[in-house]
Amino acid sequence: MTEWAKAPGFAADPQRSAAIRAQTATDRYTYLDAGMTPVRCAGCAATVLVRKHSPQHTSIQWTSDPTGSCAEFADAPGPGLGRSCGRLRASIEHAVLEGMLPVAD
Repeated sequence: MTEWAKAPGFAADPQRSAAIRAQTATDRYTYLDAGMTPVRCAGCAATVLVRKHSPQHTSIQWTSDPTGSCAEFADAPGPGLGRSCGRLRASIEHAVLEGMLPVAD
């Protein structure tokens, strides 16, 4: 029986393995960290990292547990996926209008 791997480890080729690790680190930075701008919520003073991919698409990374910082998240039932806070959204829109948060083309 042949062993199948989704992504081979290239243990026999240390140079290729190192190149893959380096590219993975670059990709992680590009997709998770690059272009993130701190924005402080005017409602609860929580700071989140935000990237505007377009006027409609916004990525938000909380720097703390939102249920401990934001009353809207703390009071909402169920898991946080898909929830939002109107005051945070307004703070992000304000940052865009003031030129503090760039919107990608």
